[in-house]
Amino acid sequence: MIIIVAPYSPVSLTSTPHLGAARKIEMVIETLSELDSDIMLVNSAHNNLDAVAQIEEIIISGVTVKHYTLTCYSSQKLGKLFNLKDASAAVNKCLEFGNPKLLWLYNSYAFENNFSRILNKKVDVPVIFEFEDWHFSRSRGLNPKPYIDHLLWKLNLKNINFAFGVNDKLVNKMKKFGVSSQLLPGIVPVNLIESCDKSCCFNNKLIKVGYFGGLSVEKGVDKIIEIVEQLPENFKLVISGAGHLETNLQELMEQFSDKLEFHGRVSESQLYTLIASVDVILNPHSPITDMSEGVFPFKVIEGIASGRLLISTPVPSAKVAGLLDGVLFYDGTSNQLLDSIVSSKDFYNNHNEKIIASMCIAREEFSKASILKPILPLIK
Repeated sequence: MIIIVAPYSPVSLTSTPHLGAARKIEMVIETLSELDSDIMLVNSAHNNLDAVAQIEEIIISGVTVKHYTLTCYSSQKLGKLFNLKDASAAVNKCLEFGNPKLLWLYNSYAFENNFSRILNKKVDVPVIFEFEDWHFSRSRGLNPKPYIDHLLWKLNLKNINFAFGVNDKLVNKMKKFGVSSQLLPGIVPVNLIESCDKSCCFNNKLIKVGYFGGLSVEKGVDKIIEIVEQLPENFKLVISGAGHLETNLQELMEQFSDKLEFHGRVSESQLYTLIASVDVILNPHSPITDMSEGVFPFKVIEGIASGRLLISTPVPSAKVAGLLDGVLFYDGTSNQLLDSIVSSKDFYNNHNEKIIASMCIAREEFSKASILKPILPLIK
């Protein structure tokens, strides 16, 4: 059995999904299922308030998973704190199904680290840590959560056998504590590759520009909204995702149906079909330099691996030679975003070899096989 502890909030489980995190967790489940089909997902998300702890089987990315949902309290913020005391009961419940051969922690949250500390006192199990966000990358005011997360991460460091970091900064942080680490900004899905390889870019007069992910200001979707009306007639935006800007996009599509195609929340197979249908993929994430470079958008690796032109705001360093060579970077303003879109075909034609080379690098460096390689020696 493999235990994965993660806050899993896909469209199917909540009205307020976290799409990027959900898709990365799905890729982890799909990848680890090649080591053991018996997977327990301990879901630390508060998807349904006032729900009691339970275990049920669900299917995630084609894998049947034991889905253990924690007790969800009426207050989400306080509930996260209350769940820390539930970690011991969660560990004991998991052990009723047998001793795990591997524990995978998604990000450096308090519950995940507390679960690991308790489990490692009961059984000897290798721990893989997926470092997605630096604790203090986002300003939270007087909210004590990042400090509690950071404390329990420090206390759990001695139990971690291997770490994957979303960017170089987080990889280096783990190495400073003596933990072997590897870069993992994303896992490239085989189904994405298969869908994208069936079609070519910029073959039609109409140039389609895609955005797929969270619909929020932090993700930069407000900048996309600002340029819809200014798009030339041979360009069309294709957007899917979830977030508080959904209503704005729905209203815009009704007003500018020739310039915007909004699909809202879609299934995984629909998503890959949409990605394969566009010529350009956008990552207009708000400046990550203002977030201590503690994050790395999943859609960057996805966009590069698709073979489409990726237009992106600057991202933290990822020391993989050639990985970002085919990306068209811009300064984050709506004016330069529009200019980059308008010049996208010329940029693609002039940098086609680099774009294809970067695509191959992403597919090789962040394949399932490359993720499993450092894990295999740890499993008894």
